[in-house]
Amino acid sequence: ANLDGKRIVVVLDSWDRFSHYPKGHWTQILGDVGDRAVESKVILHEHGVITRDFGEAMLRCLPPADWSPGPEDLQGREDLRGWMVCSVDPPGCKDIDDAVSCE
Repeated sequence: ANLDGKRIVVVLDSWDRFSHYPKGHWTQILGDVGDRAVESKVILHEHGVITRDFGEAMLRCLPPADWSPGPEDLQGREDLRGWMVCSVDPPGCKDIDDAVSCE
């Protein structure tokens, strides 16, 4: 395969202590360098973000696409859906519950 100008995933097999260069092999071609979608894939891959599709069993657990919370769902809660909120939980955490917002 011609890999010039491609973003690829590489597995390092070994690195001799007397060599400047590791030995390895490529496992996946992500696409063309500079392509926005490909560069996004690279960032997600570098950070270990799982991007596979959800299975059918998981999708069946979701509410309908047109669902929105009713008054009973919002009772006792503050509605922050209009705010820009970012998680500040560390990578690998199990409970994503810490966030900040800036106005």
